Amino acid sequence: MPEWLWIALAVLDILIVTVVLAAAISKTVFDRNANKLAGELLHGSPAASPGIASPGIASPGIVMAEDLDGLPLPVRKWLEGAHIIGTEKITSVRLKQTGQMRTKEGGPWMKVRAEQYFRADEPGFVWKADVQMAPLLHLSGLDSYQAGHGRMSIKLLSLLPVVDAKGPELDYSTMVRYLAEMPWFPAAAISPYIRWEPINDRSALAAISYKGISASGVFAFNDQGDLISIPVRDYRY
Repeated sequence: MPEWLWIALAVLDILIVTVVLAAAISKTVFDRNANKLAGELLHGSPAASPGIASPGIASPGIVMAEDLDGLPLPVRKWLEGAHIIGTEKITSVRLKQTGQMRTKEGGPWMKVRAEQYFRADEPGFVWKADVQMAPLLHLSGLDSYQAGHGRMSIKLLSLLPVVDAKGPELDYSTMVRYLAEMPWFPAAAISPYIRWEPINDRSALAAISYKGISASGVFAFNDQGDLISIPVRDYRY
C-alpha cells in the first residue's frame, strides 16, 4: 500500500476518533445543561422529581370533590374517571419516552429517547431528546417553557447548532404544547391559570393564561368521559 494512503487512513482515523470524542463530551455537557434547566424549572416545587434538587416545602394539599365544582360536565366526568379526588395535588411530573419520529411526511423514521419534566403548580416544562439518525449520528433536542418563555435548541452530535429559536411566537407555541400535554397529569386541569368554558355534553374549551400570554384548545370526550382529542393551534394567525 502506498505510503500516502497509509497517511490518509491514519489522518482519517484521527478525525473519526476526534469527532466521536467531541460528540461524547458535547453530549455530556448538553445533558448537564438540560438537567440544570430542569432543576431551575422545579426549584421551589413542593415535590420535585427524583434527582432534581428542590428545597423542602409543605405539601400543596389533597384534591377535594369541591375542587371540581363549576367545571363543565364532561371535564368533571373526565377528572372523576381519572380518580384524582383524594390524591395529592400534582406539582411536578417526570416522564420518560421512547419511540420513533420523523422530520417530515414521508421521511424516514428515527428512534428517539426523551425525558420530560413538567411544573404543574405553575405552567412550565423541559423536554430533552436524543434522536438516532444513523449509526454514530444523532440529534440532541431541548425544548423548554419557563416563566412564560419558550426556547428550542437542536444540535447535531450535541455539538453543531441546527436550531436555536426563541421569541414571542415560540412563547405562544410552547404554551400551547403545555396545554396539549396536560392530560399526562389531569389534576392540572383545576389550576388557577386554566379557565374552562362549556361547549356541549362532550366538549369544553380550555383557556390558559400566564405571564400576559393566552392560548386555548377544545377538549373532546366520549360518552364514558374519556378524553379523545385536543385540537389546538400551534402558532398565531
